[in-house]
Amino acid sequence: MSLVNREGSPSTGASLYTLQELNGAYPDESGYVGSGWTWQVPAGTYSIATWIPDRDAGGTTVGTSVVGNPEIKVDGNTEIVLDARKAVEIKPKTKEDSEFQGFTTTWHREGPGSAWGLSYIQGWWTDHVYVAPTPKVTVGTLEFSAKFRLYAKELTASVTTPERTALSSLYYSQTYNGFPLKISGEHTVQAVDAGGGTEADFAGLDVRGKVAVVGVGATERAQSALDNATKAGARYLIVYRKTPGFWLEAVDHATTVPVMIATGEEGAKLTDLLKTGRKVTLKLGGTPVSPYVYNLLAVQSGSISANQTYRLDASDTAKRTARYYGATAGGMGMDNLFTFRPWQLFSVENPKYLQLGTQRTEYYYADPDTRTRHSVYPSSKAFQAEWSPLTTYDKATTEPAEDWLRQVVRPASSATYGLSRRTGDKLTLSIPELSDSTPGHYGAVDGTQDTAKGTLYANGQPVGDSALGGYGTFDVPADKASYRFVLDVQRHADWAAYSTSTHTEWSFASAHTDAETALPLLSVGIAPKGLDLLNRADGGRESVVGLSVTDELGSVRACDLKAWVSYDDGTTWKEVTVRHGEARFKPTRGSESVSLRVQATDRDGNQVDQTVLQAFGLK
Repeated sequence: MSLVNREGSPSTGASLYTLQELNGAYPDESGYVGSGWTWQVPAGTYSIATWIPDRDAGGTTVGTSVVGNPEIKVDGNTEIVLDARKAVEIKPKTKEDSEFQGFTTTWHREGPGSAWGLSYIQGWWTDHVYVAPTPKVTVGTLEFSAKFRLYAKELTASVTTPERTALSSLYYSQTYNGFPLKISGEHTVQAVDAGGGTEADFAGLDVRGKVAVVGVGATERAQSALDNATKAGARYLIVYRKTPGFWLEAVDHATTVPVMIATGEEGAKLTDLLKTGRKVTLKLGGTPVSPYVYNLLAVQSGSISANQTYRLDASDTAKRTARYYGATAGGMGMDNLFTFRPWQLFSVENPKYLQLGTQRTEYYYADPDTRTRHSVYPSSKAFQAEWSPLTTYDKATTEPAEDWLRQVVRPASSATYGLSRRTGDKLTLSIPELSDSTPGHYGAVDGTQDTAKGTLYANGQPVGDSALGGYGTFDVPADKASYRFVLDVQRHADWAAYSTSTHTEWSFASAHTDAETALPLLSVGIAPKGLDLLNRADGGRESVVGLSVTDELGSVRACDLKAWVSYDDGTTWKEVTVRHGEARFKPTRGSESVSLRVQATDRDGNQVDQTVLQAFGLK
């Protein structure tokens, strides 16, 4: 096998590859090759795919061509050439001027004796992806997919005077601690040549309110230039290395000055313009929080076509409003969108930072054979996420709005998470400890930032403790008994401002079963109305809290539903009126939060009694 890059030369960089024999006569394999490789293999029908990189002058991969041959008949010495010049660019198109921040490509091939493939996740610095068309396979199946999430452009920049030139390479420097300051809206600002960014370069230089342009050496970092630019009063900073190509950079801490990194070529061109002595003006723009995201999994089966343009609009997307609740203004979480094809058992993706206390419009490319599962982290430092159930967007439509991390977060049984059940004389509890107020969402403790302890009692006597919080399996007597499962959850992280502590007791009866049977565990959906995106209600108005009662298999009718409120973190309680599934009360003046206790009983005597401290905030 020989590899040719997009310039027509032998590919010299490491290219990812996957190889298989469709009848299983040769072990499936993957790895990296250079300009080519030779395998000694038995006769058979083979499939091979490669990811050939396009590298800039500095060696950074800025583009990738997926080139493969899905059906190679080998009955003697065989030579194949995989040529990136035959690949066409994959172009997702939206009505907005959007951009993707990384992507995933997948090659999956199945034959009579082999099912094998590879997914490649690439970073935001790779701007272009291509794929080579293939003929339709005659043996087994072929599937190729490309996954994108498209957002409003985070940063735009151009020179407006003395000439008009785009600055297309700029990106925000990353930060080792905190998050970079980003530009919001459009701003016209004068650029100033700040040399190498040293203290001496800034001495006597008027950069106040302007953008300082700094060129550093091949091994130098941007931190020193940032420190000096900040002291000098610069409003913005552009840094480049005096070497060709892209440069991945990070500074130590969150900054008060937006720091933008340019390629060596673009930075040098801007500096040359500044050295002419003419006034140089830049237009800088940005959208730090995208008001939308398009989620595209573009799939082709049987063959790969030459048409790789995908237009996302109302005819082929499911649209919904998503609200991401937080506890503090500007709080940063993360989200992940996992996709699953019919053959796929698991999915791996990189999380994206997501500012909480915001909402956006989300679009999902409609495909009846693609399942999705969304996860949202309550902090960029969180170990565990809130999860959605598997969802299929099979047609273009408008979906109901979806709330994430909306209070009240509490333990609640969920068939999506896993049924709590009895099989014979084994009783298994499976209760996610941190489920938000949206039905179907669930989250679990991690044992460090959030901890939980569960204990099962039978006829008032302890049976044992759970393995981890709401999960545990217990051996129990065959005879019918009255059971009580007690679960205490504590949240220790500084970003967990609400639902800081919960105490829940489930009471139910159970006896030997011949088949797996769901336990009659009740849950109360506790959903305060009128919360803002920081999970606060108006403390000067009557609070209304929706209380919906369900068991693991669906809604049930509670024959008794009660609620209590506390404004001193559970020291004192007051019972409040519950009518038609709603609790109503007027918060005590000056209170900062509301703690809640709810108790629901069904007609069979099954009961849940749940206390949530600091259930939601007041403003």
